[in-house]
Amino acid sequence: MKIKQILIILLIIFTSCQSDDEVDNPMPVINTLNASVGANGGINVYGSYELNGYEISKIGFEVSTDSLFVSEKKRYEVSNNSTAKISYFVTTGIEENIRYYYRAFLQTPEETFYGETRSIVSDGSVSPEITGLSSNYGHIADTLTIYGHFFKDINYQTFVFLSEIRAFVLSANDSVIQCTIPVSIRTVSSEVQVQISNRIGRYEGFTLHKPLISTVDPLASLIGDTITIAGDHFDISNTRNRVFFNDIKATVIESRRQELKVVVPAAIDAPASIIRVNAQLQDTVFKQSFTLLPPEIDDITPLTATFRDELTITGKNFDLEISGNKVYFGNVLAQITYADRNTIKVIVPDNLEKSRETISVFAQAQQTSYNEPFQLIAPQINLVPQSAYTDEDITIAGDYFHSKFNKNTVTFEDVEATIVSGDKENLTVKVPRGPYPRRKATVKIQLLDLVVEYQLDLTVLDKWIMVSNDLPFEFYRSINGAAVANNEAYLITRSRDFTDTGYYLWKFNPDDYSWTKYVLPFQPKFSASVVSNDEKLYVYSALDNNDFWEFDPASQQWARRSQFPGVRRDYTMHFAIHGDIYIGAGVDIETYDQTNYRDVYKYSPSSDTWSKIADFPYNELFMRIETSSFVINDIAYVGNGATNTGAYDFWSYLPLNNEWKPIADFPDARLYTASFQLGNLGYVTCGTSMIGSATKDCWIYDPSLNTWSKSDDIGRLERNMHFAFSLNGKGYVGGGGTTPSGGNSGFDLYEYKP
Repeated sequence: MKIKQILIILLIIFTSCQSDDEVDNPMPVINTLNASVGANGGINVYGSYELNGYEISKIGFEVSTDSLFVSEKKRYEVSNNSTAKISYFVTTGIEENIRYYYRAFLQTPEETFYGETRSIVSDGSVSPEITGLSSNYGHIADTLTIYGHFFKDINYQTFVFLSEIRAFVLSANDSVIQCTIPVSIRTVSSEVQVQISNRIGRYEGFTLHKPLISTVDPLASLIGDTITIAGDHFDISNTRNRVFFNDIKATVIESRRQELKVVVPAAIDAPASIIRVNAQLQDTVFKQSFTLLPPEIDDITPLTATFRDELTITGKNFDLEISGNKVYFGNVLAQITYADRNTIKVIVPDNLEKSRETISVFAQAQQTSYNEPFQLIAPQINLVPQSAYTDEDITIAGDYFHSKFNKNTVTFEDVEATIVSGDKENLTVKVPRGPYPRRKATVKIQLLDLVVEYQLDLTVLDKWIMVSNDLPFEFYRSINGAAVANNEAYLITRSRDFTDTGYYLWKFNPDDYSWTKYVLPFQPKFSASVVSNDEKLYVYSALDNNDFWEFDPASQQWARRSQFPGVRRDYTMHFAIHGDIYIGAGVDIETYDQTNYRDVYKYSPSSDTWSKIADFPYNELFMRIETSSFVINDIAYVGNGATNTGAYDFWSYLPLNNEWKPIADFPDARLYTASFQLGNLGYVTCGTSMIGSATKDCWIYDPSLNTWSKSDDIGRLERNMHFAFSLNGKGYVGGGGTTPSGGNSGFDLYEYKP
């Protein structure tokens, strides 16, 4: 029993001692106080503590978006102090408008104690703050150091901008950032910005250095040369320096802060230029002008040459590039084949304007001329065929002709020929149709203002040769027939003045192929006829009064004679034998049915009387007008004037027997011919075939053989409604329509020598 009591007393004493120990050694106390939001973001957290004799290992705060502090927990340690109060300013790693839970903690070596959990809604992390720069001036691509606070955020990247252009960040901590001034910066003065998320710190006052030019060396040079521009604040990159000569951009080949090397641009267009440098986004202009050295010509060889020859120009200050030089012969630009500073080789241009020209060189934006003119070598004619036909292709041999054959001008008797082909030594030309009044041609070649003449004339072989191409009148189906009286040829027609409708008498002057104009005392109808008895002219007027007129070439007088006794008619047949005039046949074109006539009358000038002879025996069912006629050995020959394909018959009239007899038919039925007699032969020229168109042929009738034979063509163009006559042993054809259709009047005159 006593033992039991003793044990109970001991237990009470032990328990009592244990309670005393607990009261004497209390546990540490940590308190979480209210937090606050910073003026520029961040969170201020506060706490207090009681150590109660314990040793602190760590003390601080825990912050989390999780009230249980299981995830996204961040611990911030602080130093204990004598006030038993703690605080911490959370500057980064927090988001705007997010509720954060926080609590103070105290950690001893044995145990961690926590204050109560509190919460606060954040305005976000603290905005970055810039306090200064390493320099307020700089260059593009330089390194810039930014000083300040709050430059780092554990959740976000830090960016730097200069006037909204992002810079490359080389390094960054919470208070210092090193970045590169962006090459794409757009303004000279910029606001520096440090941005973290949507928080921005700003600093005004960064400026790019302005470039300066102190010297340009050399200040006078040549296109393509390299010059040195010395100064300061240039860019170190060629592409970011821009150098201009006036407004022409130059190529920068080397760049340093205080020196640029540039090539004088080829496009420079003035001898003097203002040099302008654009760097650091700014222009600077040198105070003195840069000048190009002028080109100089010392010699040109050869100075006498022909087209496409190569000349060598020596001198100095030419452009190195062919395209940078221009060479002119007068106003004509030439082709350059080679160029360096002292030599230019150039080709004599095909399109020279004169044979003697000043040669000028344009280089370095300036022009200089040689003091002696260039002389083109004159063309040389070595050989021309002795004779040729018109329209025949002949070759003229020589030298120094233009290689482009159409640049040469070849004339025959001052008539320009068509050049068919050619080169520098030969020209193939078509002999022009004339006129050749001498029946010969002086051959000349003209090249620009140089004219050379072959020493021998070319003989034109054509029997029919154009001797004039400028008749003063228009003869197109005019008063029928030309006539020769008193050894002078005459015809009646209008002048070339289309406003003058009157008819005139024209006399031919064979010496110079000119014509003399005479006024008529009457005006015949267009269908009148003129005929001669070798002494005088006679005109049947074809008017209603059947007037008949006589012209005496010796006295130049006109006289009205006895009227034509037949019915008035148009386009009569006419000829003369032994001084008597024969007129008849024809048609009255004024009647409704165009009455055809066969009756023929003879006029005797000595008695001024008319007598009827045998009728012209053609088929009067068909009109026969404007017939051909010629007289050989007092026998008249009449034909043509066809109006149908069967009218190719030809007739002879024998006055002694008053008889018409047929002769050999003409080769075809033909209208609008002309005719004449030469020697003992009759000639019918050109006309329009009833089965074709106008012709250019000539047919000869030989009464002794009663045959027709084709002679040489009359020129190269078809002809009808023309005139023809013979004089002094030569035949003549002119006027009329000289196109295949016979539609236009010609003004040419051809001469025939049998």
